[in-house]
Amino acid sequence: SEIPNEIMIEKAKMDTREYKSFVMENGLPVVCIRDTSTSKSSASIDIAVGSFWDPPQIPGVAHFLEHLLFLGSEKYPKIGAFDRLLAENGGYSNAYTAEDHTNYFFAVETTQFVKSAKMFGQMFSSPLLSMNSTKSEAHAIDSEHNKNHQEDGWRIEQVKQMLGKPGHPYRHFGTGNKETLLSDVDASHAAVEQLFHGHYCVKNMKVTMLSNLPLDEIADLAKESFAEVPLECSDSNDKSIRLGERMGKLVKGNEYLPPYNETILGSLVHLRTLSDLRELSMLWQIPPQQNLWKAKSAEYVGQMISNEGPGSLLAHLRGEKSYVSSLRAGLGEDYQMFSTFEVEISLTPAGAAKIPYIVEAVQSYINLMQNGDGVSDWRWEEMKQNTKVSFDYKEKESPEDYTSSVASSMRVYPLRKVLSADTSFLEYDSEAISNLLASFKPEKMLVFYCARHPNLKLDFKEKYYGVEYSVSPLPESFMSFTSAGSTFGKILSLPEANEYVVNDTSIHEQGDNIVKREDETAQPMLISNDYLKKSENTRSLVWWVPDTRFSMPHTTVIATLYKPKSFSDPVVLMSAQMFAALASDSLRIETDAATSAGYQYSISATNNGLQLQVSGFAEHLPKFLSMVLTKLEEPEKLLRRERFDTVKTLSLLSMKNSLLSEPYKLISPLLNEALETPHINTHESLIALNSLDFDKTVAFKNQLNDVFLELFIFGNANLEDARMIEKAVHESLPVNTKSKELLEAVPVASEKKVTNLKQSITFRGPPTDVDNPNSCVLNYWQYGKEGSQKDRLYLSALAAIAHGPVYNTLRTQEQLGYIVGSGAKKNLKVLGLTILVESQVKSAKEVEARINHFVANVFNPLIENLKEERFQQVIGTLRSQLKQPPQTPSDVMSTAFSEISAREYKFNRKKEQLKLLDEMNLAGLKTFYQKLINSPMVSLQLDPKLNGQEKDLLIDEQDEMHLYSCNEEKGLSMALKKWRFEQEDFGLIPVKSLPECTLCS
Repeated sequence: SEIPNEIMIEKAKMDTREYKSFVMENGLPVVCIRDTSTSKSSASIDIAVGSFWDPPQIPGVAHFLEHLLFLGSEKYPKIGAFDRLLAENGGYSNAYTAEDHTNYFFAVETTQFVKSAKMFGQMFSSPLLSMNSTKSEAHAIDSEHNKNHQEDGWRIEQVKQMLGKPGHPYRHFGTGNKETLLSDVDASHAAVEQLFHGHYCVKNMKVTMLSNLPLDEIADLAKESFAEVPLECSDSNDKSIRLGERMGKLVKGNEYLPPYNETILGSLVHLRTLSDLRELSMLWQIPPQQNLWKAKSAEYVGQMISNEGPGSLLAHLRGEKSYVSSLRAGLGEDYQMFSTFEVEISLTPAGAAKIPYIVEAVQSYINLMQNGDGVSDWRWEEMKQNTKVSFDYKEKESPEDYTSSVASSMRVYPLRKVLSADTSFLEYDSEAISNLLASFKPEKMLVFYCARHPNLKLDFKEKYYGVEYSVSPLPESFMSFTSAGSTFGKILSLPEANEYVVNDTSIHEQGDNIVKREDETAQPMLISNDYLKKSENTRSLVWWVPDTRFSMPHTTVIATLYKPKSFSDPVVLMSAQMFAALASDSLRIETDAATSAGYQYSISATNNGLQLQVSGFAEHLPKFLSMVLTKLEEPEKLLRRERFDTVKTLSLLSMKNSLLSEPYKLISPLLNEALETPHINTHESLIALNSLDFDKTVAFKNQLNDVFLELFIFGNANLEDARMIEKAVHESLPVNTKSKELLEAVPVASEKKVTNLKQSITFRGPPTDVDNPNSCVLNYWQYGKEGSQKDRLYLSALAAIAHGPVYNTLRTQEQLGYIVGSGAKKNLKVLGLTILVESQVKSAKEVEARINHFVANVFNPLIENLKEERFQQVIGTLRSQLKQPPQTPSDVMSTAFSEISAREYKFNRKKEQLKLLDEMNLAGLKTFYQKLINSPMVSLQLDPKLNGQEKDLLIDEQDEMHLYSCNEEKGLSMALKKWRFEQEDFGLIPVKSLPECTLCS
């Protein structure tokens, strides 16, 4: 339907941004957003065409077009120019191709927004789509597919799609690879051009732009940038390419077009995973829900089934039976032609043998909702209030996330409701809910059980990921629909009224004891310091940071019990993690009502202690905090012996599966292992965790007999509130400090020491997953310990300069792989620069050679010949970023908490850094770079070709660089630890003097 020229957009209560919506003369709908507090600007365009439009014989065309649009336009033909402009000005671009739409977005410092927006607009007006780019970028698509190839989420989704009806758009392979895109380059290129000319026109486009510029200027820029986008879509469609053929045949209005044939419903699909998973999914195809967004019927049913309170499915299946670890219900796919509803359950090893029982329990709960009072207006109203409060008081997203989200929502929702429709409950429809529940018949569901299935013969292999699976009729035990009066009728019950629903969002009045800074945030204040009292056996600090800038009704409390040095022992650390995991597990049923109303809690083990975090709206926070603290008072009663084996098993599985991650995810922890001591790696953690039993875990409480407590209170809390919280925490977590070092001084922020590199070294080994085809190289140049904050700023400037050339050279030009990146690395106060490349087309040794070639032949000359104008541009971007005030309460909280945790207490750090920027110069940057690039380097390399081919821990001399190479990933980790033990380090970072405690009693 046509959008009127001006529409007032409904926004959240605390949203201070300004909005303007209009339709350009060419018919393009635009939403402009002004945010005066941000230094960055962003734009996004959403195209109502995605991988559903791919021709059946060329999968991946829509995704291919998404990539190619970034490779030059007629007005701006130079490849990489757009990305380079963004990278040089604190920004970046990205895009994603979904089934029914494609979304493009970018962010950049506002000083370059006009130029960037014009270049962005030309991507959709006159893209080059050259044949040369078609050939080269297909390899980038292939690298992206290879990155996903070993990830079970992609593999499971692909099988779900390939079981769809022949000829239905849902049955497709959306990513594409070199086989689908390069087997007939001419056809692929023609399909890309026809997809653009046939569908990338005004009727399928929605645009959102955000900046700190005046709204009228943003609107004028939108009109200028997108004035030349195609007005009409071309009707030409080469019959041999069959572009959009399936969509053209199927999409007619809002007709329901289910993705699966009736013949496959009522089936059980066994699917083999690579990781040690046990995932059970019950899926029903249902009529499209997009146009029923006001009622939120599927969301209502999903929240009811997913609830974790007393009488819930999870309370029984996880809390009593230990059959499942998690359960989520709700919409799976949601398109104009169909939707799916899924109940996704992660099973424990015990639950894997009880699948019929679990399926029956789910069916019984659905039946209970139908025949009891599961369809109730008061529960719907509770959900409405929870989502309304959440929307009104949500924090801002980043500019690029926000523009992308709004542009995508413009495609689905009326413009007036474009910000809120996705979460708003507006029209209660009991009939729609009842009809949805009635459609969840056993004979109409598809059940997927995804696991390793080591002893099960599977009949089929999916074409693109090689996933093995089989399809068989559901066993009779899955088909019985248990009545509420049977076994489960006495076990399962519907949720009661929620006492934590938020109605009071008032802001607590602050006194005159607050020091406000220039950005309207409050100076963090120390309000209690036991080191001043010098009591015999208690040491604690209490920090208070009221939210004076945003006036949000949330409060966060973080209590950290520090036990220095003990946590360098893997057994102690694993005991702490199991203690925290078991405590969290035991609290889930009792905290469900609060968490569904927006309250949160976490119990976690840090590197030097145990941390409790509780947050939520101030109205019920005291009650919620008290409940959590009361439970923690007596861990012997809270921790449940019958849950220990399950929680331990799930932790072990999670660790083992993490070792099967993509190489680029594994390699950063390996670098930290090379640089930091003590460092406990996953292999050591597994051994330690295996040695634990329930009694040893409960005995961890003895570690808390000698601790230092640091309490941090942030948000909607005045001094009186903070004192009440302090009292409650001290009463429930009595602090007993015994050791002399804790009694005398605040413990250091970290017991870790960082390696002081004296010579370059290479570590090379295979990834843990021997079937992963990707190699990965991470090079790290160590500058050394920062002499002043100016060193840190020079490193930030250097990282900003490196980002564009690294990406353009190693990814765009050389096509080494999809994952290419660079950045500044700070380990405590030790500075370094990294370059990372993951590749399937080159060995680790070859990738290393290309990185070294880039440094010698591209980056060194770039820095050597860097002009003053470019240097000032980078400094200007840094200045703009430092001047930008905090964007969210979380920004304020995390900045204050990190300064306190680091024992630095530089609460005006940005102000100090802004002064230092004025002292920086081009010569200083070049001097910094020369020291960095000529300093020792660590190169970490994972290469599947090494598996079993080289002797363990072979040590060579190569060009005066030591090479450690080993044939198993565990051996590589051992080599790192052995080498690290022999190195010098920079020593511990001393604690700075505490600020004055003016509010201490």
